[in-house]
Amino acid sequence: MLSCSHQASKQEIIGQAQGTTYHIKLYSQDNINYSTAIDSILRAIDQSLSLYINNSTIFRVNQKDTIVGTDSYFQQVFIKSQEVYQSTHGAFDPTILPLVKGWGFGKGKTLTIDSSMVDSLLKMVDFNKVTMGMPQQLELHHVLKRYCDSAQIEINYLLQKSDPNIQLDFNAIAQGYTVDIIRNYLNNAGVENYMIELGGEVFASGNKPNNNLWKIGIDKPLDDPGKRELQAIVALENKAMATSGNYRQFYIKDGVKYAHTIDPKTGYPVTHNLLSATVLASECALADAYATAFMVMGLQKAKVFLLENPNLGLDALFIYSNAEGSWETYTTNGMKDLVQDVN
Repeated sequence: MLSCSHQASKQEIIGQAQGTTYHIKLYSQDNINYSTAIDSILRAIDQSLSLYINNSTIFRVNQKDTIVGTDSYFQQVFIKSQEVYQSTHGAFDPTILPLVKGWGFGKGKTLTIDSSMVDSLLKMVDFNKVTMGMPQQLELHHVLKRYCDSAQIEINYLLQKSDPNIQLDFNAIAQGYTVDIIRNYLNNAGVENYMIELGGEVFASGNKPNNNLWKIGIDKPLDDPGKRELQAIVALENKAMATSGNYRQFYIKDGVKYAHTIDPKTGYPVTHNLLSATVLASECALADAYATAFMVMGLQKAKVFLLENPNLGLDALFIYSNAEGSWETYTTNGMKDLVQDVN
């Protein structure tokens, strides 16, 4: 890996995508403006994975059809989601959308749920009821042309649902996946020193001038969305980092606080003491998904998972509330050397 020299030009690209903001800094030896290409990538991924675009791939998947044509972005996220779903024994489950809607999260949703409704919606939550394959693998050649004629993106794969009521939500992995796609684009363009941040999910490559590493902040889990304070700073080098937490996405109804992290096994929002999970991984999609899975598991189960699965190459920093209500942190050994105190 080459380090930045004084001749490298700095480029900063800022914008909005996927309902949030993105911020990219890069240093390169050329004079190419990468913003147009990155904007095209973001629009193409939205056309595949956005729940808020009426003709997106995932929007069509979430209709009543049991066989739906999909694109390569969707297929790649599906495969990554399967990997995390299986390794976490269902703590990460993209078929969670009916429960997300039922609990009043998502665009324009209100709380309408009770215990009998939870039981009913849980029947729709099972990623094993969804399969993906090439048309020839699924012996459904005749279906492909129908979707190629109607879709605005190229259809390469077919998805099958054993239950037409199954609905997918890739919001817990899509931002991390998007960071990976932009990362691949910059790598292929010969850019070696960059930092990509989308909605708080990050990948840092190489370094800044003078060989300084990229430093990324981890927020304190404050309930106030208008207030931000840093808990720690992480020096990242060729790693992805993602954080999941309940401290900003919640609402209070009749004196009860409802967190946006929903356990796909119980059907209810989690109530444990884990406030946020920050995960380091080789890919941002995996960091993003495992951070969500750990928020579902809670502190103790997440710690055990990390100890029992060293082959995944994950490191983490957990912020949790102790018995007295004070915050404490748990940091894996592989992350301790990277974490710097903010004071």
